[in-house]
Amino acid sequence: MSFKEIKDEYKNSEGDPHVKAALRQRRMQMLQRGAMDSVPDADFVVRNPIHVACALKYDAETMQSPTLTAKGTELIAKKIIDIAIQHNVPVIDNPPVARALFRMVDLNQQIPPELYKAVAEILLFVYGLKNNQNQGNIK
Repeated sequence: MSFKEIKDEYKNSEGDPHVKAALRQRRMQMLQRGAMDSVPDADFVVRNPIHVACALKYDAETMQSPTLTAKGTELIAKKIIDIAIQHNVPVIDNPPVARALFRMVDLNQQIPPELYKAVAEILLFVYGLKNNQNQGNIK
């Protein structure tokens, strides 16, 4: 068998790599589009200033722990941050937490117990910010 015949046989048995890559890219785009729609409803976005951004939502009445609603790197992270700023969602710089969330949590999944303390501290800070803003509006 020649190299070309082996390569063609592999394509037939495993599927064309170009087609598989195109399908994978389309799936990612669909997931990201849905994730971007959830950023305005997030409680906060935590970021590694340039490379990583993760949006989290927490409702104590319906959720056991905060849920990751969007995440991305590079251009997607920039878009998440831009959407958050447009909708007045707090953006917190915390590179270790942002990287851990990105690495450990899938989209629309609750955070693992190892991250409870770090995320709880951020939530307390964000809720404090919101309370201060509300008190400022009352006066």
